[in-house]
Amino acid sequence: GTVAASDADGNALTFTITAGNTIGDGGEVFALNETTGALTVKTAAPLDYETVANRTFTLTVRVSDGTLSETADFIVNVTNVNDNAPTIVAQTFSVAESAAVGTVVGTVAASDADGNALTFTITAGNTIGDGGEVFALNETTGALTVKTAAPLDYETVANRTFTLTVRVSDGTLSETADFIVNVTDVARGAHLSARDINTLKDAGNNNPVGLWSDGITLWVLEATTSEDKVYAYTLADGTRNTGKDINTLEDAGNNHPAGLWSDGTTLWVSDIIDDKVYAYTLADGARDTAKDIKADTLKAAGNEIPYGLWSDGTTLWVSDFSDGKVYAYTLATGARNTGKEFDLADDNDEPFSLWSDGTTLWVSENSTDKVYAYTLADGTRNTGKDINILNDRTKNSVGLWSDGITLWVGDNVGDKIYAYFLDN
Repeated sequence: GTVAASDADGNALTFTITAGNTIGDGGEVFALNETTGALTVKTAAPLDYETVANRTFTLTVRVSDGTLSETADFIVNVTNVNDNAPTIVAQTFSVAESAAVGTVVGTVAASDADGNALTFTITAGNTIGDGGEVFALNETTGALTVKTAAPLDYETVANRTFTLTVRVSDGTLSETADFIVNVTDVARGAHLSARDINTLKDAGNNNPVGLWSDGITLWVLEATTSEDKVYAYTLADGTRNTGKDINTLEDAGNNHPAGLWSDGTTLWVSDIIDDKVYAYTLADGARDTAKDIKADTLKAAGNEIPYGLWSDGTTLWVSDFSDGKVYAYTLATGARNTGKEFDLADDNDEPFSLWSDGTTLWVSENSTDKVYAYTLADGTRNTGKDINILNDRTKNSVGLWSDGITLWVGDNVGDKIYAYFLDN
């Protein structure tokens, strides 16, 4: 700006800064033209809005006509501009390999001296395998969460540590830092109590013999002398979803249900007295008799107490409670497929439910409170993948279902569904 001054006698004036013009090492911040009064920046470095002491300068200016003089204070306010890149601090986080989608891993620490809103982005290190993203980063809060749980596999060395490059931007300037996420080991079969479903007893669902889920809703088969139906719950928190219950089993004559499986459209339910697998439309429970697996087929096979069901969409495997065997049928036609059948271990002679990831088949057992593992292709035992359920927790393991990471096990004594770490 320009210092405004006048002299009634018409004398030439001289302008001088007498105070307030030094900072730090004593250098002058501003220059004042002694004849025009024009004030300019002499040293730019001290003009720092982010340093409170440098935000305002009070300059004492003297104007003189050579004989007489007068002084006045002039205020110079430093205004804020976006001249500072955000600051981001590299951090190390850890996450258990059993972590579910949505689990919070940590929060990226960043700040901006200019007070601008920040945006967070992962720019590298967040893909594995098929290129899918492992973690999600909230662009406004910096919260890092699990997006895809499957790659969190401590047993695979390449998946044990992730180095994520994170960029933080104020819209103009940006900075990056590397964040380490270490995957910690979880023992197979570890109880994941936070994922237990404890709402069955209040619902009257006391005998959860069969489980199936689409990843959002969990359908639980109830088999008692008083009620044969399929209850629906929200998988994430166990809340009831009565609108998705299936109440048509008794009317269909499916009065002794034991196992269920669905392809997302049709629901198949076994019956241990009728020696038959009934078919229903999952959306509304309407019967779909054309997709039944007929009683004469199962009886002819010797599959006289059909219990657990699981299918890969082509073959339907059916456990038999009476002879410790898993039978196989073509799902579309019900035709027997003996080449895919196998006998179970001697101590797995009262099998309940089945679940498979397409490679390993897990089978629950009535008498030992244990889940046995077999290679699906040939029925060989895979003891390393057994789930040894403690007797002081799951009293009688019946229904099984898994998302590939958590194995949910129905207990018809404890009237609840327990969650265990299966694998990645």
